[in-house]
Amino acid sequence: MDEISNDSAPQDAQESNNQDATLTVEASQETASQDAAPVPAESGARLKITQIKSVNGRLPVHRRTVRALGLKRIGRSVVHNDAPAVRGMINQVGYLLKVEEVR
Repeated sequence: MDEISNDSAPQDAQESNNQDATLTVEASQETASQDAAPVPAESGARLKITQIKSVNGRLPVHRRTVRALGLKRIGRSVVHNDAPAVRGMINQVGYLLKVEEVR
């Protein structure tokens, strides 16, 4: 009789460990979905970015940001998807740019 109860005890422990693991996986999936970056109101929104001022005499990090946006000269324009990373770059060097939403 002791053997029967001993055999069932490890199975119960394994079942509870499996349930704990399942709960942990479900909790991590819920957290991951909550941490996802917000999607712009229109997923197909595009931004036309035009350089209107020179980068001469500006901070080196601002020069690199303008270059990373794909701009080389005053008056040149590029079109980018409306994404949080692009918005952050625009916020940093917005005083050098003109931004328009393109449909």
